Amino acid sequence: MVICDVPQQDVSHKGANIGRAAAGEMASSSVQDVPNDQEGLEEHITIAVCHAVTGEILTRVWVRRDDIVGTLREAVLRETGQDELALHLVFESRVLEDETSLAEVGLRDGDVVFLVRTPLLQVSAPLEGAVRIWRPQNGDARKMLVAQLDGRVRSAAFAPHGQTLLVVSVSGKAEVWGVEMGDFVCRLAPPDGARIISSSFSHDGQRIVGAADGSRAAVWCASTGDCLKILSGHSDDVKSACFSPDDTLVATASRDWKARLWEASGGKFAKA
Repeated sequence: MVICDVPQQDVSHKGANIGRAAAGEMASSSVQDVPNDQEGLEEHITIAVCHAVTGEILTRVWVRRDDIVGTLREAVLRETGQDELALHLVFESRVLEDETSLAEVGLRDGDVVFLVRTPLLQVSAPLEGAVRIWRPQNGDARKMLVAQLDGRVRSAAFAPHGQTLLVVSVSGKAEVWGVEMGDFVCRLAPPDGARIISSSFSHDGQRIVGAADGSRAAVWCASTGDCLKILSGHSDDVKSACFSPDDTLVATASRDWKARLWEASGGKFAKA
């Protein structure tokens, strides 16, 4: 069984351990007026708020040291324009409770908190071929129409925006499905009819990269399934492929014991 969390709601973001020194290097713009008097400066602290998955800086807020987490969360909701959503704040891998004071949490000037959307979603792909999306809070499950993927499912993963799901079957087919309605979006066109072994979204969710039979990898359009580039150069099967954090490069690993870097846009070989 393959299980993964929807990216927007992953509270264990790889950047969760950003240090206070790194936080100090962030943009200095504030969403609220900075207190002018020295006494006000001593009572207030600056908190940077980042997306829990991408690490993108969403806003910075000024709050009092004796404010509670609920006050901070309400300010974040107003400034990000997401007041219609249920959101949580995470600091050092802990979900912050609204009634806890910032001093009790240990927040200090320049710290970073991460914004997590709720309710959380999970996807499971058992071997029988039925992919389900779960709401962990109440155990609700929705069976999506991906059982048509020629039987057993090899892997399933959410797009970074959480609106689509990429599913790969053991027969070598890969399809993209809508999360909310379970609607079919597209099927990835295999390069020269090859089986797709693995695939994953780019960080902006616009493209998909994957490994295929015949010592090749490929890049697809995530909305149409069209093959954009074929990456050929390995002498044995490619087992995995992924985008670099800025989506400009693709890394591939093969059974030929080599790892290679490729230009994501042009498909040119960059480095072995």
